[in-house]
Amino acid sequence: MLSIFYSDLQWLIQKNDIVDLKHNKHELLQRNLAGLENGPLNDLCQFMVSKNKFMLGTYYEALWEYYLSHHPDCELTAKNIQINDTSKKTNPTIGEMDFIYWHKSLKLYVHLEVAIKFYLEVKQQVENQPLSKWVGPKCNDRLDLKFNKLMDHQTALTQLECTKQTIKPIIGDSPIISRAVLQGRLFVKFIDFVELNENYWFSLTDFERWFTNIQSQYQISFLDKPHWLNLDYIDDCQKNECLTLVNVLKMVNEQNFALPFILKHKNESDKPNKMIFIAPDQWPAKSDAVVTTVNENKNDS
Repeated sequence: MLSIFYSDLQWLIQKNDIVDLKHNKHELLQRNLAGLENGPLNDLCQFMVSKNKFMLGTYYEALWEYYLSHHPDCELTAKNIQINDTSKKTNPTIGEMDFIYWHKSLKLYVHLEVAIKFYLEVKQQVENQPLSKWVGPKCNDRLDLKFNKLMDHQTALTQLECTKQTIKPIIGDSPIISRAVLQGRLFVKFIDFVELNENYWFSLTDFERWFTNIQSQYQISFLDKPHWLNLDYIDDCQKNECLTLVNVLKMVNEQNFALPFILKHKNESDKPNKMIFIAPDQWPAKSDAVVTTVNENKNDS
Protein backbone atom coordinates (compact mmCIF):
# COMPACT_ATOMS: atom_id res chain seq x y z
CA MET A 1 0.00 0.00 0.00
CA LEU A 2 2.96 2.37 0.48
CA SER A 3 3.26 3.07 -3.25
CA ILE A 4 -0.33 4.30 -3.56
CA PHE A 5 -0.02 6.52 -0.48
CA TYR A 6 3.32 7.82 -1.71
CA SER A 7 2.02 8.49 -5.23
CA ASP A 8 -1.09 10.24 -3.87
CA LEU A 9 1.15 12.38 -1.66
CA GLN A 10 3.23 13.30 -4.71
CA TRP A 11 0.04 14.19 -6.60
CA LEU A 12 -1.12 16.40 -3.72
CA ILE A 13 2.18 18.25 -3.57
CA GLN A 14 2.55 18.77 -7.32
CA LYS A 15 -1.04 19.28 -8.51
CA ASN A 16 -2.23 22.82 -9.18
CA ASP A 17 -5.50 24.23 -7.91
CA ILE A 18 -8.48 23.72 -10.22
CA VAL A 19 -9.18 27.46 -10.10
CA ASP A 20 -7.06 30.52 -9.39
CA LEU A 21 -7.31 31.27 -5.66
CA LYS A 22 -5.61 34.65 -6.14
CA HIS A 23 -4.18 36.14 -2.94
CA ASN A 24 -5.20 33.05 -0.95
CA LYS A 25 -3.15 30.63 -3.04
CA HIS A 26 -0.84 28.46 -0.93
CA GLU A 27 2.67 29.00 -2.26
CA LEU A 28 4.58 29.19 1.00
CA LEU A 29 6.22 25.75 0.99
CA GLN A 30 8.67 24.10 -1.36
CA ARG A 31 6.48 21.71 -3.34
CA ASN A 32 8.45 18.49 -3.35
CA LEU A 33 9.23 15.60 -1.05
CA ALA A 34 12.53 17.06 0.08
CA GLY A 35 13.20 15.95 3.62
CA LEU A 36 10.67 13.15 3.45
CA GLU A 37 12.53 10.61 1.31
CA ASN A 38 14.16 8.89 4.26
CA GLY A 39 12.64 7.89 7.54
CA PRO A 40 9.26 9.66 7.53
CA LEU A 41 8.01 7.89 4.40
CA ASN A 42 8.54 4.57 6.15
CA ASP A 43 5.85 5.69 8.58
CA LEU A 44 3.46 6.89 5.88
CA CYS A 45 1.67 3.57 5.42
CA GLN A 46 1.15 3.07 9.14
CA PHE A 47 -0.10 6.65 9.52
CA MET A 48 -2.60 6.41 6.64
CA VAL A 49 -3.93 3.01 7.69
CA SER A 50 -4.76 4.52 11.09
CA LYS A 51 -6.98 7.13 9.41
CA ASN A 52 -10.43 6.86 7.84
CA LYS A 53 -9.21 6.13 4.34
CA PHE A 54 -12.57 5.28 2.82
CA MET A 55 -13.89 8.86 2.69
CA LEU A 56 -12.28 10.97 0.01
CA GLY A 57 -12.21 14.21 1.99
CA THR A 58 -10.75 12.73 5.18
CA TYR A 59 -8.22 10.70 3.18
CA TYR A 60 -7.10 13.87 1.43
CA GLU A 61 -6.86 15.78 4.72
CA ALA A 62 -4.84 12.94 6.24
CA LEU A 63 -2.28 13.25 3.41
CA TRP A 64 -2.00 16.97 4.10
CA GLU A 65 -1.63 16.30 7.82
CA TYR A 66 1.24 13.92 7.17
CA TYR A 67 2.92 16.32 4.76
CA LEU A 68 2.67 19.31 7.09
CA SER A 69 3.83 17.20 10.04
CA HIS A 70 7.01 16.16 8.26
CA HIS A 71 7.87 19.14 6.08
CA PRO A 72 11.22 20.56 7.25
CA ASP A 73 9.90 24.14 7.18
CA CYS A 74 6.67 23.36 9.07
CA GLU A 75 5.54 22.76 12.58
CA LEU A 76 1.94 21.58 12.56
CA THR A 77 0.31 23.28 15.53
CA ALA A 78 -3.40 22.43 15.35
CA LYS A 79 -6.01 20.86 13.10
CA ASN A 80 -9.80 20.82 12.80
CA ILE A 81 -10.32 23.76 15.15
CA GLN A 82 -14.03 24.40 15.63
CA ILE A 83 -15.00 28.06 15.77
CA ASN A 84 -18.06 29.01 17.81
CA ASP A 85 -19.75 32.35 18.21
CA THR A 86 -20.98 32.23 21.79
CA SER A 87 -23.18 35.29 21.21
CA LYS A 88 -25.47 33.11 19.10
CA LYS A 89 -28.10 31.22 21.08
CA THR A 90 -28.73 28.72 18.29
CA ASN A 91 -26.23 27.18 15.85
CA PRO A 92 -23.17 28.84 17.40
CA THR A 93 -20.71 26.92 15.19
CA ILE A 94 -19.65 29.16 12.32
CA GLY A 95 -16.85 27.10 10.85
CA GLU A 96 -13.82 24.89 11.29
CA MET A 97 -10.20 25.65 10.53
CA ASP A 98 -8.47 22.74 8.80
CA PHE A 99 -4.87 23.40 9.85
CA ILE A 100 -2.67 25.92 11.63
CA TYR A 101 1.06 25.52 11.19
CA TRP A 102 4.13 27.54 12.13
CA HIS A 103 6.24 28.51 9.12
CA LYS A 104 9.81 28.33 10.39
CA SER A 105 11.39 30.49 7.68
CA LEU A 106 8.71 33.19 7.58
CA LYS A 107 8.27 33.07 11.36
CA LEU A 108 4.52 33.32 11.32
CA TYR A 109 1.48 31.10 11.63
CA VAL A 110 -0.47 29.92 8.60
CA HIS A 111 -4.13 28.97 8.62
CA LEU A 112 -4.56 26.50 5.77
CA GLU A 113 -7.86 25.34 4.27
CA VAL A 114 -7.70 22.31 1.97
CA ALA A 115 -10.38 20.81 -0.28
CA ILE A 116 -10.58 18.29 -3.08
CA LYS A 117 -13.42 18.49 -5.60
CA PHE A 118 -14.46 16.81 -8.85
CA TYR A 119 -16.78 18.78 -11.12
CA LEU A 120 -18.50 18.13 -14.44
CA GLU A 121 -19.15 20.83 -17.01
CA VAL A 122 -22.78 21.54 -17.86
CA LYS A 123 -24.51 24.07 -20.11
CA GLN A 124 -26.47 25.80 -17.37
CA GLN A 125 -24.79 28.87 -15.94
CA VAL A 126 -25.80 31.47 -13.43
CA GLU A 127 -25.56 34.90 -14.97
CA ASN A 128 -22.18 36.54 -14.37
CA GLN A 129 -20.90 33.39 -12.63
CA PRO A 130 -18.71 31.52 -15.16
CA LEU A 131 -17.61 28.98 -12.54
CA SER A 132 -21.25 27.92 -12.05
CA LYS A 133 -21.05 25.65 -15.10
CA TRP A 134 -19.04 23.16 -13.01
CA VAL A 135 -21.37 20.86 -11.05
CA GLY A 136 -20.69 17.94 -8.70
CA PRO A 137 -21.51 14.39 -9.88
CA LYS A 138 -24.54 14.25 -7.57
CA CYS A 139 -25.66 17.80 -8.37
CA ASN A 140 -25.22 18.77 -4.73
CA ASP A 141 -22.26 21.07 -5.23
CA ARG A 142 -21.04 23.76 -7.62
CA LEU A 143 -17.61 25.26 -8.15
CA ASP A 144 -18.63 28.92 -7.89
CA LEU A 145 -20.33 28.27 -4.55
CA LYS A 146 -17.32 26.39 -3.19
CA PHE A 147 -14.94 29.08 -4.46
CA ASN A 148 -16.96 31.88 -2.86
CA LYS A 149 -17.24 30.05 0.46
CA LEU A 150 -13.52 29.30 0.50
CA MET A 151 -12.55 32.89 -0.32
CA ASP A 152 -15.21 34.83 1.60
CA HIS A 153 -15.84 32.65 4.64
CA GLN A 154 -13.33 29.90 5.33
CA THR A 155 -10.13 31.87 4.76
CA ALA A 156 -11.70 34.91 6.45
CA LEU A 157 -12.30 33.12 9.75
CA THR A 158 -9.10 34.52 11.28
CA GLN A 159 -10.53 38.04 11.04
CA LEU A 160 -13.40 37.26 13.42
CA GLU A 161 -13.12 38.11 17.10
CA CYS A 162 -14.46 34.71 18.17
CA THR A 163 -11.75 33.04 16.09
CA LYS A 164 -9.05 35.22 17.60
CA GLN A 165 -10.16 34.21 21.08
CA THR A 166 -10.32 30.52 20.13
CA ILE A 167 -6.83 30.35 18.65
CA LYS A 168 -5.11 32.69 21.13
CA PRO A 169 -4.06 29.74 23.38
CA ILE A 170 -2.48 28.20 20.27
CA ILE A 171 -0.69 31.13 18.64
CA GLY A 172 -0.64 33.77 21.35
CA ASP A 173 -0.23 37.25 19.84
CA SER A 174 1.75 36.04 16.84
CA PRO A 175 0.66 37.07 13.33
CA ILE A 176 -1.35 34.61 11.25
CA ILE A 177 -2.21 34.56 7.56
CA SER A 178 -4.75 32.42 5.69
CA ARG A 179 -4.15 30.35 2.58
CA ALA A 180 -6.15 27.71 0.70
CA VAL A 181 -5.79 24.73 -1.61
CA LEU A 182 -8.56 23.56 -3.94
CA GLN A 183 -7.46 20.53 -5.93
CA GLY A 184 -9.27 17.88 -7.93
CA ARG A 185 -10.31 17.49 -11.57
CA LEU A 186 -12.65 19.23 -13.98
CA PHE A 187 -14.42 17.04 -16.55
CA VAL A 188 -15.63 18.45 -19.86
CA LYS A 189 -18.47 16.94 -21.87
CA PHE A 190 -17.30 14.27 -24.28
CA ILE A 191 -17.33 15.11 -28.00
CA ASP A 192 -17.65 12.29 -30.49
CA PHE A 193 -14.54 10.21 -31.12
CA VAL A 194 -11.84 12.49 -29.84
CA GLU A 195 -8.66 11.31 -28.19
CA LEU A 196 -8.82 11.00 -24.40
CA ASN A 197 -6.43 13.89 -23.92
CA GLU A 198 -8.64 15.68 -21.40
CA ASN A 199 -10.83 14.72 -18.46
CA TYR A 200 -14.22 13.75 -19.90
CA TRP A 201 -17.68 12.87 -18.72
CA PHE A 202 -20.10 10.94 -20.93
CA SER A 203 -23.83 10.63 -21.19
CA LEU A 204 -24.75 6.95 -21.13
CA THR A 205 -25.76 6.96 -24.80
CA ASP A 206 -22.54 8.66 -25.87
CA PHE A 207 -20.45 6.25 -23.84
CA GLU A 208 -22.21 3.20 -25.28
CA ARG A 209 -21.58 4.40 -28.82
CA TRP A 210 -17.97 5.36 -28.13
CA PHE A 211 -17.00 2.27 -26.11
CA THR A 212 -18.55 -0.10 -28.64
CA ASN A 213 -15.98 1.12 -31.14
CA ILE A 214 -12.90 1.11 -28.90
CA GLN A 215 -13.49 -1.63 -26.33
CA SER A 216 -10.79 -3.74 -27.97
CA GLN A 217 -8.30 -1.08 -26.80
CA TYR A 218 -9.52 -0.34 -23.27
CA GLN A 219 -10.70 -2.12 -20.19
CA ILE A 220 -12.97 -0.35 -17.74
CA SER A 221 -13.48 -0.71 -14.00
CA PHE A 222 -15.49 1.13 -11.37
CA LEU A 223 -13.26 3.58 -9.49
CA ASP A 224 -13.61 3.28 -5.72
CA LYS A 225 -12.91 6.08 -3.27
CA PRO A 226 -10.64 7.37 -1.98
CA HIS A 227 -7.96 6.72 -4.62
CA TRP A 228 -9.05 9.36 -7.10
CA LEU A 229 -5.73 11.22 -7.01
CA ASN A 230 -2.74 9.64 -8.74
CA LEU A 231 -4.22 7.08 -11.14
CA ASP A 232 -0.91 5.57 -12.24
CA TYR A 233 -0.67 3.28 -9.18
CA ILE A 234 -4.32 2.41 -8.96
CA ASP A 235 -3.62 -1.31 -9.43
CA ASP A 236 -1.94 -1.36 -6.01
CA CYS A 237 -5.27 -0.81 -4.28
CA GLN A 238 -8.02 -1.15 -6.87
CA LYS A 239 -9.12 -4.77 -6.97
CA ASN A 240 -12.39 -4.26 -8.85
CA GLU A 241 -12.93 -6.55 -11.80
CA CYS A 242 -13.04 -5.35 -15.37
CA LEU A 243 -16.57 -4.56 -16.47
CA THR A 244 -18.37 -5.37 -19.67
CA LEU A 245 -20.33 -2.71 -21.48
CA VAL A 246 -23.52 -4.37 -20.26
CA ASN A 247 -22.29 -4.11 -16.65
CA VAL A 248 -21.54 -0.40 -17.04
CA LEU A 249 -24.90 0.39 -18.63
CA LYS A 250 -26.71 -1.42 -15.83
CA MET A 251 -24.75 0.34 -13.07
CA VAL A 252 -25.35 3.81 -14.47
CA ASN A 253 -29.02 3.19 -15.28
CA GLU A 254 -29.63 2.30 -11.65
CA GLN A 255 -28.46 5.75 -10.46
CA ASN A 256 -29.60 9.32 -10.99
CA PHE A 257 -26.08 10.79 -10.81
CA ALA A 258 -22.72 10.43 -12.55
CA LEU A 259 -20.48 7.49 -11.63
CA PRO A 260 -16.65 7.36 -11.75
CA PHE A 261 -14.77 4.77 -13.78
CA ILE A 262 -11.18 4.19 -14.77
CA LEU A 263 -10.05 3.32 -18.29
CA LYS A 264 -6.86 1.32 -18.76
CA HIS A 265 -5.23 0.72 -22.11
CA LYS A 266 -5.01 -2.99 -22.86
CA ASN A 267 -2.04 -3.04 -25.20
CA GLU A 268 0.04 0.04 -24.41
CA SER A 269 1.01 -0.06 -20.75
CA ASP A 270 2.92 3.22 -21.01
CA LYS A 271 -0.31 5.13 -21.65
CA PRO A 272 -1.72 6.72 -18.49
CA ASN A 273 -4.93 5.51 -16.89
CA LYS A 274 -7.88 7.83 -17.44
CA MET A 275 -10.64 8.70 -14.99
CA ILE A 276 -14.05 9.36 -16.54
CA PHE A 277 -17.59 9.94 -15.32
CA ILE A 278 -20.63 8.39 -16.95
CA ALA A 279 -24.03 9.90 -16.27
CA PRO A 280 -27.62 8.86 -17.05
CA ASP A 281 -28.92 10.55 -20.18
CA GLN A 282 -31.25 12.78 -18.16
CA TRP A 283 -28.39 14.10 -16.02
CA PRO A 284 -28.11 16.87 -14.91
CA ALA A 285 -31.84 17.37 -14.58
CA LYS A 286 -32.41 20.95 -13.41
CA SER A 287 -28.95 21.00 -11.86
CA ASP A 288 -28.80 24.79 -11.86
CA ALA A 289 -31.89 24.89 -9.63
CA VAL A 290 -30.89 21.93 -7.47
CA VAL A 291 -27.43 23.19 -6.55
CA THR A 292 -27.87 26.06 -4.11
CA THR A 293 -25.44 25.17 -1.34
CA VAL A 294 -21.92 23.85 -1.03
CA ASN A 295 -21.68 20.16 -0.22
CA GLU A 296 -19.16 19.68 2.61
CA ASN A 297 -19.73 15.96 3.12
CA LYS A 298 -16.23 14.55 3.12
CA ASN A 299 -17.50 11.29 1.67
CA ASP A 300 -18.49 13.08 -1.54
CA SER A 301 -16.36 14.79 -4.11
